[in-house]
Amino acid sequence: IPRTVTAADTLAARARAAALRAEILGGAKFEDVARRESVDSASGAEGGALGRGPRGRFVPEVEPAAYALQPGQISEPVLTQFGYHLI
Repeated sequence: IPRTVTAADTLAARARAAALRAEILGGAKFEDVARRESVDSASGAEGGALGRGPRGRFVPEVEPAAYALQPGQISEPVLTQFGYHLI
């Protein structure tokens, strides 16, 4: 049954993403958390791996966050039209 996403839904989703980020920063492997939590059947099954590709292949909100990170860093939750993401 389709429903309208509320502000409370958005806050809950962001809080969940922040909790997962804290879990990873606390020592959990990003790959394990991605396999367990991701609803994206492609990258989630691969431990969150998105592969390599040129700039412009991701939605606009993802690229600035992704390219600002150093290897091993984890972004704050990034909101796109698909939901919140950790990069």
